[in-house]
Amino acid sequence: MTHIERGGARAPDNVRFVYTYAVSLYSTGKAREAIAVLEKALRRRPNDRDVLIALVTFNRDQGASDQALRYAERMAAQYPDDPEAQRLVAQLRARSPADAASRSTGPSSRPPVSESGLRSLVRIDGLGSVCLLSRARLGGA
Repeated sequence: MTHIERGGARAPDNVRFVYTYAVSLYSTGKAREAIAVLEKALRRRPNDRDVLIALVTFNRDQGASDQALRYAERMAAQYPDDPEAQRLVAQLRARSPADAASRSTGPSSRPPVSESGLRSLVRIDGLGSVCLLSRARLGGA
């Protein structure tokens, strides 16, 4: 069990730990598990913007554009003044059925993030706290 996994298990109500654990799962090619972890976190914290962005990104990258759009619309409804939420909704709505048919509907062809790549996403401080370094490195939007 990794430090990140232990942090998520010890503090299931700490969305930061759970979020970071989901990012690590996704980064190692376990997209379905990552999405399930994030969906569970969203039930605990339905307004968590970072969890919603990750769900939009992960679902979109896995070819689940309809689900990604639902999460983006939810985020836009919760954060109506957030330009990123509005942009995500517009991008996902702009994907036509023809575009969707031409793209793979299977798992992303993007390779998993390496361990060094994962280290660039998070860091663990001296107290064992997991810190997200950059949402932009999650890819996509």
